[in-house]
Amino acid sequence: MPLDWTALESEVEQNPTVDGSIIALVNLYIAMVEDLKTKITIPADQAKVQELADKMKSAREQSAAFVTANTPAAPPA
Repeated sequence: MPLDWTALESEVEQNPTVDGSIIALVNLYIAMVEDLKTKITIPADQAKVQELADKMKSAREQSAAFVTANTPAAPPA
């Protein structure tokens, strides 16, 4: 499946922060993996693809939590 650059560029423009852009890219990859699962007919392979998607989602959540925890608060105005 070719990468949809239009969708990725749109997501990056809507998420101008580095962490927002990274999460948008990971979300796109997750969507591609989940789309792949719909094209596979062998149940064992479907399970492996789902396992990969689940690991990617977990990594996305861990990354978002790490960035949030390590982002300094905005200075007072």
